[in-house]
Amino acid sequence: MTDTTTLYPREPLESEKKRLWTIVLLVSTGLISVCAIIFELLIASLSSYLLGNSVYQFSITIGLYLSSMGIGSWLSQYFKENLIGRFAMIEIFVGILGGSSAVLLYYAFGDGTGHGGYTAMMVSLTVLIGTGVGFEIPLLIRIIKRFSDLRVSVANVLAVDYLGSLLGSVAFPIFLLVHLGIVRTSLVVGTINVIVAVAATFVFRRHIRGALPLVVIGVLCTIGLIVGAGRSTTINAFFERRLYRDPIEMTEQSPYQRMVVTRGRLSTYRQAPRPKAAGDEARPRRPFVEQDEEDFRLYLDGDLQFSSIDEYRYHEALVHPAMSAMAARRGDLDVLLLGAGDGLAAREVLRYDRVRSITLVDLDSAVTDLARQFEPLRRLNGGSLFDPRVTVVHRDGFTYLLQTKWLFDTIIVDLPDPDVPALSKLYSVAFYQLAKRHLADDGLIVTQSTSPYFTPRTFWCIHRTMEQAGLHPTPYVVNVPAFGIWGFNVAGRRQLDVSQLSLRVGGLRFLNQQVMRGLFALPLDLASVPVEPNVIDRPVIIQYYQLDERDD
Repeated sequence: MTDTTTLYPREPLESEKKRLWTIVLLVSTGLISVCAIIFELLIASLSSYLLGNSVYQFSITIGLYLSSMGIGSWLSQYFKENLIGRFAMIEIFVGILGGSSAVLLYYAFGDGTGHGGYTAMMVSLTVLIGTGVGFEIPLLIRIIKRFSDLRVSVANVLAVDYLGSLLGSVAFPIFLLVHLGIVRTSLVVGTINVIVAVAATFVFRRHIRGALPLVVIGVLCTIGLIVGAGRSTTINAFFERRLYRDPIEMTEQSPYQRMVVTRGRLSTYRQAPRPKAAGDEARPRRPFVEQDEEDFRLYLDGDLQFSSIDEYRYHEALVHPAMSAMAARRGDLDVLLLGAGDGLAAREVLRYDRVRSITLVDLDSAVTDLARQFEPLRRLNGGSLFDPRVTVVHRDGFTYLLQTKWLFDTIIVDLPDPDVPALSKLYSVAFYQLAKRHLADDGLIVTQSTSPYFTPRTFWCIHRTMEQAGLHPTPYVVNVPAFGIWGFNVAGRRQLDVSQLSLRVGGLRFLNQQVMRGLFALPLDLASVPVEPNVIDRPVIIQYYQLDERDD
C-alpha cells in the first residue's frame, strides 16, 4: 500500500481546517517534546541520586536516549497508513512508560538484585522511551506536509520540537524537581503525554481507524496516572523506606540535593559507673551496660552525612587539632567553614573563647534551615547557627573564595566526598591555592579527606593536591563507627609540629591530649599510595573515587 499521509484521500482540505489541524499537531509536538526531555532528565537524575557519579549517569542516559531516537526514526518508515492513529498509540505508550519510570527504577533498586537489576531497568526504560520518541518527528512531518509544503513542515516541526526541549530542561530543575519531586513529576508529565495523545485522537477521530478504543485506553491510562500522582507521596515514602535502615522522619528536595532524615533506636554499650560505697569493690559488676539511644541520621542524595550517636568523634577530630594549634598561636580567631551547614562543626569551633567570627559558607539554604529549625539537630548542634559570631553565606565555596577579600586564621572544609565534578573542583589544586591566598600567614586549613582505608587513592590524592598547591599537609585518622576509619589533612604554609599539639578546650566526649596526638600515628596499612594531584581541567579524583568504590 502506498504512503498515505492524507486525511481526506479524495477531498481537498479547506484552508481554515488546514490551519487548525496544523496548530493542533504543532502544539502536540511542543508538549510531547517537553515531556520527552523531562523523562530523560528524570532517569539520569534518579540514577545519579541512587548510584552517584552524575557525569557517568547523564552521559549514558543521553547517549542511549539519542541512539534510541535514531532507531525509532528508522522504524517509522514502515508505518505507511493510519499515521495519526499510530502517533497516538506511540504517545500513550511513551506516557505510560515515562510516567511510571521513577516507580519502576525505585523498585529495581530495592528488589535485592543489586546495581545490575537497576542498570537493566534503566537501560530498558531509556531505550524504549527513546525509540518511542524517535517515531514522533518523522510521523508528524509526514502528516503536516499534507497541509503545507515539505520545507515549511520540516522547519515548523523541528523548531517547535527544539523549543519544547528547552522549556522542559528549564522547568525540570527550577520548578518540577523542587516542588513536585521525582515520582510525582514522572506521573504528572506522563499524564500530560497521554492527554496529548487522547486529544489528538479525539480531534482527528473521523480519520483514525480504531479511534474509540484508543480514546478509551488513553482515558483509563490518564485516570491511573492521575491517581498515582495523587498518591505519589505515599509511593515515594514506601520506596524510600526500603533504601534506609531506620524510619524516615522527614524528606525535602532542594534545588541542589535531596535531604532525608531518619530516626531510629540503637543499642550501645557504655562502661558501668565505678563503685562508690565502701566494700563495693569486692562485688561482681558488669563492665559495660547496654543503653538504648535515639539515632537520627542525615542523608544527602542518599549519602550518610552523620549519625547523632557518634558524630562527635568526627567533628571533634575535624576541628580541634587545627583550632588548638591556632589558639596557642594567636589572640582573636577568624574562622571560615566551607560546607558544615548542619552546624556541628560550628558547635566545636565555638568552644574557643578566642573565636571572634565564624563565616559558614554552604550552597544549600535547605541544610542550614534544617540546622536551625529541626529540633533534634538544633539540640545536637547547640543552636550554633544562632550565635551572633556566626555569619551564614549561601554560596558555592569556590565562588566565595574567588570573591571574598577576608583573611582567616583557620579554614575548615567539611564537604561531601568528591564523586561529581561540582564537588571535585573543591578538592582541586586551584581550590587549595585560593584557600591559601585567604589564609593568615601562620594559619591552618583542614579538610575531610574520605577514608584512607576504604578509599585510599582518593585520600592520598587530596593530600598530594594540597602539596601541589604549595601547602604542607599532615594526614591523620579517626575511627567513627558510622563510617569506619576516616581521614583528614591539616595543612599550612609550614609543616604542623604534631609533637607540640596541646588540646586547648575541655568538656569533650572523645578527644584528650593523648588521643589527639595519637590521631596522627597512621598504621602501616594506611600508607601513602602513588596518585596524581587533582586539577579542575582533569578531575582524576572522580576516577580514583570510582576505583576505590569498586575495590571496596
